[in-house]
Amino acid sequence: MKTSLLFALVLMVGCTDDPSVEYTVRRGDTLSRIAKTHGVTVDQLRAWNEISGDLIEVGQRIQIRTDVQPMVESAPKVQARRKKRATSVSKSSGLRMPSKKRCLAGPSLDDLSEDEPDIQASAGLSHSEIQGPMSSFLPNLSRCFDGAWPEGRVLFEITAGCNGRVSTVSVLDPGGIEGGMVECMRTTLGYVSFPAHDMPDGMTFQYPVVLGK
Repeated sequence: MKTSLLFALVLMVGCTDDPSVEYTVRRGDTLSRIAKTHGVTVDQLRAWNEISGDLIEVGQRIQIRTDVQPMVESAPKVQARRKKRATSVSKSSGLRMPSKKRCLAGPSLDDLSEDEPDIQASAGLSHSEIQGPMSSFLPNLSRCFDGAWPEGRVLFEITAGCNGRVSTVSVLDPGGIEGGMVECMRTTLGYVSFPAHDMPDGMTFQYPVVLGK
């Protein structure tokens, strides 16, 4: 009887779940990154490991409890994120990526002459070849605004490939315009169609979009 009871006690102890896991800090880790990865808060990590600040060291062992409720975003935040995502999708619909054009051939050694000893650079796009497509395309930015356009000046940096397609669009200065609107403008400008040119790595230029009445 005593032997059976002892066996039962050993079995119960062996099956007891440990309510925490141990994580070893690696190079580049921060408390916030560890907390986010494991679904806990930074304050919980500090309390469980008696950490007073944010300093942790490589090789340090961090205890993370597994019997806590996972962090769940509030319903308003989830709904706002879904609404923003749906708005972004709807605003970018209706546009088609322009067809690729044949890249133009740039200058070569065959173009050299005695009168022009230096190798000529690729021409790229002229001012009118940039201004024309941009001016005709800008009305499409209306999809980024509900009602009247805001007032401001957003500075973009655009790279047009030699095939006429936009390869990258970056925001250099949002000009005080709300972030969601600026991001919509940035993605929309990716559909501008330019003439083909002879710069194989693309031509990069800055373009200010002035909004307002």
